[in-house]
Amino acid sequence: MTGPINADSWMDVAAYAIVGVPALVASLGALRVAKKNAVAQRAVAADVTEVKDHVANTHSTNLRADLDGKADKDDVAEVSAKVDDLAEELRGYIKEDRAVRRDLVRRIQTQERIADQHHPGER
Repeated sequence: MTGPINADSWMDVAAYAIVGVPALVASLGALRVAKKNAVAQRAVAADVTEVKDHVANTHSTNLRADLDGKADKDDVAEVSAKVDDLAEELRGYIKEDRAVRRDLVRRIQTQERIADQHHPGER
């Protein structure tokens, strides 16, 4: 017997190399990918920890409860009142615009009547 792999000639060693080298290369590639993934996972874990610190902080309530508490009924009523004020102001502008347009149309019609009286057939 010549060794643990039982190679009797250089051809046997070459055959083992042909079979073993691709497996070795694949193993090294898998190791490299695993190391890259480990680095990426550590970065994600750090980001998640930072986000968790910002969200949880040291408050006794969670973030959703804090946000819901700030948007109480008084704030909603104030916003609603301001929207109503803006809507009323807009209605006023629309009414004023309609009056200006009616006056403009009336003046144009008057000017056309005058032009027809003094310059018949020129239009």
